[in-house]
Amino acid sequence: GAGASQFALIAEYTPVARRTLLTSSMGIPAGIGLLLASLVVTMLFPALGWRGTAALGFVPVILVVIITFVVPESPKWLIAAGRVAEARRVATTLLQFPPGAADPIVGTSGSGGSVLEVYSQPRRFWLIVLIQLSLGTALSGVLLWGPTILAQLLQVTTQRAAGLFVLVSLSAIAGRIAFTFLPQWVGRVPSGQLVGYMGAVMLALAAMFRDHYVEGVSVFFIFLLIGQFFYDGGYSNLNTYAAELFPVRLGARAMGISAASAGIGKIMGPLALGIIAGTHNLVTPKATQTAVQPAFLFLAACCLVVGLSYSFLGVETHRKSLLLA
Repeated sequence: GAGASQFALIAEYTPVARRTLLTSSMGIPAGIGLLLASLVVTMLFPALGWRGTAALGFVPVILVVIITFVVPESPKWLIAAGRVAEARRVATTLLQFPPGAADPIVGTSGSGGSVLEVYSQPRRFWLIVLIQLSLGTALSGVLLWGPTILAQLLQVTTQRAAGLFVLVSLSAIAGRIAFTFLPQWVGRVPSGQLVGYMGAVMLALAAMFRDHYVEGVSVFFIFLLIGQFFYDGGYSNLNTYAAELFPVRLGARAMGISAASAGIGKIMGPLALGIIAGTHNLVTPKATQTAVQPAFLFLAACCLVVGLSYSFLGVETHRKSLLLA
């Protein structure tokens, strides 16, 4: 929940010329964090137990407290909220201007907007909802079923298959690095199209060639490895997109809707796979080889929705100034 407002804050902090690059780069430490979390559990769980391991999750709270007292409010947000004098003080501090040297600042009336105001721009609203919902569904489905299906195909233990998925995590980090720089060169919309369409192709190929091997290597695993580069790496391009699409005073609200849509997608993934598999347990559906093809074709369709959303609803924000109101 806090991440939504943090993404909006950083989008407002960064200058237009470098905003796409800097905000996209935030996807890299997030990917590394997920990998480190897995490694921490693997290495420390036997010694600390689940309570000690879970307690490590409180360590980042220290940084949150420091940020609360040290990091100043966004000057753009202060202007949008009508707090002009405070915005001038913060801006002169951030830009290291002498007091009184800043250009005159014109404030706007009003403060934070409502969800209805975000919805008043339906094209941008549905663009964010469809992308986050579909991408969240695809990613949660792959991470839920991938290791189990791989274990069945390779006839190894689930723990061994989960170990192979470390390579999938590394592919995701490589993707996040790539999609940090690509939007700076070609823009948000073309990068998003590449994420959606290539993710759809890789998941469809994984479904169709699930039983094939090349030099003893599972083709299913190869396509998952490549696919993760796109549909996970693409989050670097998507992280602050909602905050860039809407005026500053609606940015945090739009980011909240974006995060909520992604969360619903993570629930939709297991629900949809459970229905496809015909299981009575919709929370942790049993992954079977017979259900792989329809399930992964469904996940491919979700990625296709991402590509089509960028193509028909996409609004380019690269090198575009944020609107205050």
